[in-house]
Amino acid sequence: MATSKTQTGKTKTTTGSKSTSAKSTSKSSAPSAKAKAGSSAKAGVTQSKAAMERFKSEVASELGVNLKAGYNGDLTAKQAGQIGGEMVRRMIKKQASQMK
Repeated sequence: MATSKTQTGKTKTTTGSKSTSAKSTSKSSAPSAKAKAGSSAKAGVTQSKAAMERFKSEVASELGVNLKAGYNGDLTAKQAGQIGGEMVRRMIKKQASQMK
């Protein structure tokens, strides 16, 4: 049995005619600058998701579609399409007005 590292950081183990690969999982104990920036990026993503959920709820209520908190699998494809389509229309309209 022989073990070697490939250029992509994977460990390759060869036994006879068969070989297996596993990704190397060595990590540094010091947090990197990328990791520090990642935490603020995650906060931005969380805020964006919350804003999109509020926007979706607003559009749905204006269209007369009742959304529940969480899973809305009982919506018809037409209802879901109306909500998504109207959201896209409004986002495009807003972006176009900002570009003028």
